[in-house]
Parts: sequence; structure tokens; C-alpha cells
Amino acid sequence: MNDFMNNFMNNFIDIFKNIFKNIFNRNSVYLVVLFTAIWVILTENTSALSIAAGFAIGCACIYCCHRFLSMDRIDDVHIGRLMLYIFYLIGQMYLAGFAAIKLIIMGAKTDVVTVRTDISSRFLRVLLANSITLTPGTLTLDLSGDRLTVLWLRPKASAPVGIEAAGEQIKGKLERQLQKAHNPGKAGSGAAGGGRRAARINDT
Repeated sequence: MNDFMNNFMNNFIDIFKNIFKNIFNRNSVYLVVLFTAIWVILTENTSALSIAAGFAIGCACIYCCHRFLSMDRIDDVHIGRLMLYIFYLIGQMYLAGFAAIKLIIMGAKTDVVTVRTDISSRFLRVLLANSITLTPGTLTLDLSGDRLTVLWLRPKASAPVGIEAAGEQIKGKLERQLQKAHNPGKAGSGAAGGGRRAARINDT
């Protein structure tokens, strides 16, 4: 039994040595800290054992992602600023929820709009598409390159929404916050959007 426990602990230590040696960088450390904080919040336990468990689980998540998931390396995103975006998104979700309730009570109409984003990072484009879906009243139907097709609610009795106004209402604030997390100095990915982007609206 003692031999089994010794072998288990040695293998466990070797795994963590491999993680820190070959995988961990500054961004990974940020993510582990974030995962640990989420674990403590969900468990509502701030004991040393709970924090250690959250840290170990965070390390295991990072290791499994690097070991088993086929992903391109993300070098053009500032992880620290991206963490701040999470709190901004939560606030926007609540605000959009109240706005959607008001629209439904007063009468709402659905539109399908295709907009283009100026975000050049593919990773941040995916986050933008998911953020739009998470905010009540909007739902991303498709993401192709820098084009997002979105189903959204607008006042039923209002005049047709202008092209620029539709894009601003759907993605404007979220897009500007995500652009703050873009770090093109490390690596540029995707085609940069230039100038003012067009949008196409089709009534459903």
C-alpha cells in the first residue's frame, strides 16, 4: 500500500512538473488564478484546502486543454484585460435583460441583420459572437470571417432601423471593449477591418 501511494504521489508530482515546464506561461497563470477564484465562489469555501483544490483543478484544466485539444496558440490577446471584460459583459447582460423586457411589453419585432466587425483577432470575434448571444434580445446565427448574422429584437411600432444604428446597438459597446483586449503587437491574425463597415437588414 505504501509503495502504491509513493508511486502515485511521484507520478502526480511529475505531471505538475511537466505542466509548469512545458505549458505554463504568464497567460496560463492568469487563467489558473481565474479558475481558482471561480472554484472558491462556486463552493463558497475559502479554506486552504478548497483553494488548493481549485488551484489543482485549474492546473488540470490547462493541462488537458494543451494536451488533448487541437487549438491554435492565442498570442494576440491580453488575458488580463480580457478578464475585466467578463465583468463588463455580466453588467451588459443585466442591462440588456431589462431592455428586452421593456421591448416585449411595448411590442417587439424580430429582424435578421448581418454586420461586419472591425476586430481582426479570430479568437475575439468568436467571443463577440458568443457575447451577443448571451445578451438578451440578440442571438448570433452565424459567424463567417468578419461577418456576423444576428437575430435581434427592436420596437415593433418604430420606423425601420438604419444600417449604422443597427450595428451599433447590437455590437457597438461589446466590440469596443473587446478591442481593448486585443494585443496585435504579438501576432496579427485575420484580415483587419478598415473604415466604416456596412450592414444588411432583412425583416422576418
